[in-house]
Amino acid sequence: VKFDLIADGTNLAYGQVYRNGAAVVTERSQTGASYITYSEDISGWSPDDLVQVYEKRVTAGTVKVRNFRLYVNAADAFSNTLT
Repeated sequence: VKFDLIADGTNLAYGQVYRNGAAVVTERSQTGASYITYSEDISGWSPDDLVQVYEKRVTAGTVKVRNFRLYVNAADAFSNTLT
C-alpha cells in the first residue's frame, strides 16, 4: 500500500491504513506543504476485505491524501481464485 500525505502550512497531518475498520499499520504524521509518500507491506488479506486510508488533522487547516495505490503479488492473487 502506498499513499501521499500533505498538510497545509504548519498543520499536523496524520494518515493510517485500515483493514475492515481496524488499523493495520503505524499512524504516519507529517507537517508541511509538500507531499510525502508512505509505503507499507501488509499481509493477511482475505477476499472481500476492505482497505481504507484515514486522515486527520489536529488544528485548523487542510489535510489531503492522494495517489492511494495497492500493489499485489500476482502469484498470491491468483492462488486465492484457482481451485
